[in-house]
Amino acid sequence: MSNPMAYFMLAKRRGFHFRQLILIIELYSHYDVYNYLRQIALTLCSDKVSEVRWISYKLVVEILQKMYACGAHELGLNFINELIVRFCHCPKWVGRQAFAFICQAIVEEDCMPMDQFAQHLLPSLSACRGPVGQRPRAGGQSTAAECHGER
Repeated sequence: MSNPMAYFMLAKRRGFHFRQLILIIELYSHYDVYNYLRQIALTLCSDKVSEVRWISYKLVVEILQKMYACGAHELGLNFINELIVRFCHCPKWVGRQAFAFICQAIVEEDCMPMDQFAQHLLPSLSACRGPVGQRPRAGGQSTAAECHGER
């Protein structure tokens, strides 16, 4: 955009609407959240605007929390597998970094059982590296430590 202020206002406005998605999760069933908001969250996690990505990580956490709170563990696991495929195995650094930030948010918010995190996300987080062996820096190391009870 030619006007940086217009771009900033657009990003801010977009972020505000996305924050509202987090609030409306409780109004919908876990099936509706999985079928509709999951796709929105996955798309927002790849947004070019950093603020939108940060909000989307919180949305991912809320979606997982909804799945596990409702006993929809299979839907939660399907969502986790999508996160792994889309972000952990992403050839771009920003995708792998998003995965590390998502994992960090999951641990910080305690939105799923930590044994499930250790079983389904931690191995992928540990293996999440780029073509030259670089790992994303998002607190992933502290996430691994927290899973082993070193909080």
